Amino acid sequence: MRSSLNRGLQIPSDIREIRPSTCFSVIVAMPLGIAVAVAAIWLADQGYFARWRELPPPPSSVTAIHAADPYALCVDTAPGAVYCWYHYRAQAGWMAATPEVFVELPPSTPFPREGNPPGTVRHRVDFSYPLQENVQYISYSILTDGTIWEWRHSRGMGILFAYPVAALCGGLVALIASLVILRRPKPTAKTNAA
Repeated sequence: MRSSLNRGLQIPSDIREIRPSTCFSVIVAMPLGIAVAVAAIWLADQGYFARWRELPPPPSSVTAIHAADPYALCVDTAPGAVYCWYHYRAQAGWMAATPEVFVELPPSTPFPREGNPPGTVRHRVDFSYPLQENVQYISYSILTDGTIWEWRHSRGMGILFAYPVAALCGGLVALIASLVILRRPKPTAKTNAA
């Protein structure tokens, strides 16, 4: 009876080939994709991907940072003038400013992952700025060569929504990629005709 069942039941070869790849995709690739995506979001939230960037030079050589806030940086220059860089109109470049109307935020400690710009720092200002749902961490540095550098990083409640989305996307991408890679047809050996 058993032998007749075995003879009558024939499993197609393509189903036998799918089973190991599906198990690998579900057991290994999906959790790995989820872990990589969640780790990337965590690293971004911790500021690992934020980098220092150099601002264009002002019209005169810079002596010190005069004042700063999330929207602008004002610097003192050698002739005694104050120039400001406004982020919301960066295309306008540096503009002469009246320091009386500029409100300076109290400085704070640097963000832990911030590091230093590439060079020797002559003057630096670090501060954090709370917004409705997040906090902006900003640093401005003037180097000994006169260049001005900026570092920005934002942390907030929005990251809580990024974790489940990243986990879902990472798992799906890993699942699809592993199935596509593992389901590729195996190369057949070519026989040489005599």
